[in-house]
Amino acid sequence: MFTQSNLSIKINISSLFKSSFETYYTSIIMPNKHRIHSINLSDPFIMDLFSSPTEHISKCSQLQALILNEIESKCLENLLSNLACLPKFSSLAIALTNDLNVNNISSLICQLPVFKYCKLSAIKIETFKSLPKSNGNVSSSIEHLVINGDYDHIDLDDVLSYVLQLCRLSIDCLTDSDEIETIEYCSNLNNLTYLQGGNS
Repeated sequence: MFTQSNLSIKINISSLFKSSFETYYTSIIMPNKHRIHSINLSDPFIMDLFSSPTEHISKCSQLQALILNEIESKCLENLLSNLACLPKFSSLAIALTNDLNVNNISSLICQLPVFKYCKLSAIKIETFKSLPKSNGNVSSSIEHLVINGDYDHIDLDDVLSYVLQLCRLSIDCLTDSDEIETIEYCSNLNNLTYLQGGNS
């Protein structure tokens, strides 16, 4: 009955033994990839499997949302490359690590055709310091951006240069002076209707 149903599936996998997950993957996930609506992954082995050349995530043709916990840069790049061909994928939440290649990641995110929601979480990370300002040729369809974490500094002007379609922005790590600068940066975002800072 389960395998014949057309209902969508949400996959939430935290920590499993490798052997247990392989059984789950073979019996539940593989036969129903076309029905998976959202995936929540936190185990490195599981994320590696979904980004592998033979079992990559693009086979989940109905996937709309993905939540990743502390994923390594190369694995994330592989996943993002495969997500670009999914016609309904629109929501991504990532717990960042310090090893991310921010230039590659931002470029791949901008290639997601119907991407609308992005949440980036980290603690004391300098991920955005190396992000260059967009030259206008690269932009994302993101409409709702959430940045959570204790950042020492965010070059917000550079970050926002990639999200010109942004409607909602929430950043919980802003100081009072940062919020003033944020308002100035957001003046170029014609679609922005909601702005929340850390002290709001």
